[in-house]
Amino acid sequence: MQITLHKSGGYAGIEGEPVSLDTAKLSADQGDELERLAEEASFFALPESVEGEGGFDFFRYELTVTEDGRTHTVAFPADESEQTAPLRRLAERVEQLAG
Repeated sequence: MQITLHKSGGYAGIEGEPVSLDTAKLSADQGDELERLAEEASFFALPESVEGEGGFDFFRYELTVTEDGRTHTVAFPADESEQTAPLRRLAERVEQLAG
């Protein structure tokens, strides 16, 4: 599974560089964790945009996952809403592992 994360926005309007991880190149535990987080978020069943509770100063994430010949991208705010919680967990873990 290939996962790419792009983070932008926030109060200062930051435009971050995308980071990509290939779960096959991580440790087995780390790769399994990311794949589990994507599955828990029902990533491939989500619409292209998931809206949370709003706010202009939140970061905006865009996650792209490629697996078994299919690719899907979902954009969402980094707010504290229940709707975005599973996606935030995945994005935050990708950020941690990408260093």
